[in-house]
Amino acid sequence: MSENQPESNLHGALKAWRAYLLLAAAQGLEVAWLVAASPSEPGRAVLGGLSLPRLVLLGLVVLAEALLLALLVETWRRRERAERRLGAILGWLRPERRWKMLLLAAVLALAGSLFLVTLTPEIEEPFTRAFFDRMLPLALWAAGLSGQTLIFGLFWGSGRWQRIPWPVGAPFLLALSAQVGVLLAWALVARPHIPQVSLRTGWNAMGAPLLAGQVLVAWLVGLCAWRWLARTGTPERRPAWLDVRKIDILLAALIWLAAVILWQSQPVLPNWFVTEPHYPSFEYFPSSDARAYDGVAQDVMVGAGFRFARTPFVRRPLHALYLLVLHALGGQDYEVVAFLQVLALALLPVACYFLAQRLHSRFAGVVTALLIIFREANALALADIITTSNVKLLMVDLVSALLVVIFAYLSVRWLSEGHQRPALALACGGTLGLSMLVRLETYAFILPLLGVAAVQFFGEKRPGLWVRQALVFALGIGLVILPWVWRNWHLTGMLFIDSPGHRQTLIQQRYGPFPTPSPKKPTPTPAANEAPGAQIAALRLDSAKTASLASALPLALPALGQQVDKDFFIYFLAHYLNSHMQTMLVFPTTWRAPDSLVAFAGHHSLERLWEDCCSPRSYVRRMPYWRKWAGDFPSQAIVPMLFNLLVLSIGVSAGWKRQRWAGILLLLYGVFYLGGNALFRNSGGRYLLPVDWASLVYFGIGLAQLSMGLYAWLSGRQVGEPVEASSSPAASAELRRGLYFAVALLIVGMILPVLENSFPDRYTQARQQEMLSAMLNSNLLSSVQRQDLQIFLAQGAVAYSGRILYPQFLPADDLESEAQYGPFDAAPSARLVFFLAGQHSGNYLLPLEQKFPAFPNASDGVVIMCPEAEKVETQVLAVGVFAADGAPRVMVLRAPFPPGRACPLPGP
Repeated sequence: MSENQPESNLHGALKAWRAYLLLAAAQGLEVAWLVAASPSEPGRAVLGGLSLPRLVLLGLVVLAEALLLALLVETWRRRERAERRLGAILGWLRPERRWKMLLLAAVLALAGSLFLVTLTPEIEEPFTRAFFDRMLPLALWAAGLSGQTLIFGLFWGSGRWQRIPWPVGAPFLLALSAQVGVLLAWALVARPHIPQVSLRTGWNAMGAPLLAGQVLVAWLVGLCAWRWLARTGTPERRPAWLDVRKIDILLAALIWLAAVILWQSQPVLPNWFVTEPHYPSFEYFPSSDARAYDGVAQDVMVGAGFRFARTPFVRRPLHALYLLVLHALGGQDYEVVAFLQVLALALLPVACYFLAQRLHSRFAGVVTALLIIFREANALALADIITTSNVKLLMVDLVSALLVVIFAYLSVRWLSEGHQRPALALACGGTLGLSMLVRLETYAFILPLLGVAAVQFFGEKRPGLWVRQALVFALGIGLVILPWVWRNWHLTGMLFIDSPGHRQTLIQQRYGPFPTPSPKKPTPTPAANEAPGAQIAALRLDSAKTASLASALPLALPALGQQVDKDFFIYFLAHYLNSHMQTMLVFPTTWRAPDSLVAFAGHHSLERLWEDCCSPRSYVRRMPYWRKWAGDFPSQAIVPMLFNLLVLSIGVSAGWKRQRWAGILLLLYGVFYLGGNALFRNSGGRYLLPVDWASLVYFGIGLAQLSMGLYAWLSGRQVGEPVEASSSPAASAELRRGLYFAVALLIVGMILPVLENSFPDRYTQARQQEMLSAMLNSNLLSSVQRQDLQIFLAQGAVAYSGRILYPQFLPADDLESEAQYGPFDAAPSARLVFFLAGQHSGNYLLPLEQKFPAFPNASDGVVIMCPEAEKVETQVLAVGVFAADGAPRVMVLRAPFPPGRACPLPGP
């Protein structure tokens, strides 16, 4: 008997030791039976139907089982010896740190072995599957041993059973319960209705995921940064030049540089939003929504003003201004413009760093920033197989995300310092106003922010302060958006931000079949000699014309009761849960290292090892979420998802503990935004990007809190970070800052309407006539071709001048690439497709029989066409392209040329 162990305690410990050995031995017998009962591969049996590897494995299990039984028998037959052995074990575990390390090792072993058990049935590669099938009984035994070790270790200490203190609080339990509730709702409500709900427009597939290795790298880098920060936590251990502010600036600069280097190293991949290079310029061009957004900026640059689909109802006006700046700096080369956008959007992980740092720590900020960087790198690498936005697409989603992160940071600061910094409310409102000019749906953040502010300020018994600052917040929004609203009213006589009929059309699309639209009169088309500027002048409507313009909107909203079906709640909940689940599935739901390393032992290929363990392409092929997913989870996802839920719950609870209501503000933003999208039956995909970064923030906070908590638990000491001394600004200084903010926001808001009239009209009436005359008199046309075009012009054809952008020659029956990448449907004939920027901007198509002389993108041109058909863009007769000196350079005529010489033309 050990001298350090009381006899009564050791007697109780011996009983626990017997129970432990008995459970372990019982599991060992079951494992031995599983190994013996498992059939070997045909032709490899050497004894009793077992192969040599299985015989060796069975022998090892029998030896381990014999040892356990011997130790168990010893507790009865040689009790004193067993007590000495047990006393030595308990004595070795008596230092608290060793006991805690044992518990941590048991947790890791339990998670790892359970993952191997759930992974084995889903392995398809024969060599790897055979190995895991052999090792499955051992994995089961390891899970049982680590589980009982954890239980005995938690409830046994100091030689007696004891009740351990519960280390988590109510915020963690509430966060975990809410996420478990989402999973249950998904299984019970959404998953059974996926086949029905996903048939409607608006059910979008998953975006880009994070990989387990990337999360590990982000955590390790954050851990190193935390340890470095710990050494600089006090001024005497920090270089004189490195104050607290400079630490944040240094980390932010490194994050920005890492984002630029990693993102720029990824090539542009053709997808739905960017075309593959085609003759004649062999350049990348924006496509689909990206082409529409870029077309607005292109129209402004040629003096046609802000217009969308040839109307003044401009969606995403601030995004158009942003693209205009990119083109002003980078010209028309898509890759140059994409690089400039990378430089700008690399501020997104920087902003997330400051937000997570504000909510928790720099450790969390570094981890969050790296998660953002890696996720975006995966979006670039998977751009050709996943339809989502990335930093090299001219889309609004990530620009909106950057503005929303800045807004979230300011709103957190406002709630933390509102009584000292009322100017933050103004800046917060102004930033939200900017985000509304990029994606109008962000107005959904107003209610949760003002609601949380009310709870906080009223709880502090300051209702007057809440009212004043809410008004200042509203002023900030108004200073930004009211100039643009005035512009819309001045041009159309209606008050709106992006378009008066957009949401109505969307509701009709999502809540029922399209009604048959009433016949509309064709829009009058100006003759070739009509001044293009007259179109803008015609849009300056008086009140009498407003009703006629409103009636010309694509579709009118029917009575809501006629469109809302009985499954409204099911559809809403399914869409909301689809979005919520995708914000959770962005985190890795499998760990590929075990099976990929075993497979490497068979194929010995480093390239294949990298593809299997670390490639995002193999990950999306392996997991089902990017295919026709029915909502079920693979068994290998169970353990990783539980880990993800644990980390997210820790992050939310840590945010609450450190910042109270401000700490869960991001969570509320996500709930309201996803709920607003679900009302319009829209969910998932790129539409989550304005808010799904919030889950990455909480995950980064959770990893940091878990790491810091484990370190404090194991070492018994806390490690802090450098803290900046807080100071309250003087009232006069805060007033001046507020006035500066107000003036700045008003200037920013006025840029859009002022800029619209700042670009001179590049294609005036005189220049249009000059270009048309030069085209018709050019020796590039034969006399017959010249005569044919003159006959068409005399019979009603029109000529439009503009900048010819995105020219592509597509061969006949280019079904695959055109259906996936192009703005037009596939056609049986070859064709030239292009975008014309100017007073008659839009996509146009010219049928051809063969290639034509090459010309550069963004050339001046004239388009001769018939204007009377429904699909005007297919009525092109001829395109004349001009050189920089104004001389005709290329003439391309429709082929075969219409023999009737009359409009409208038959479809291509």
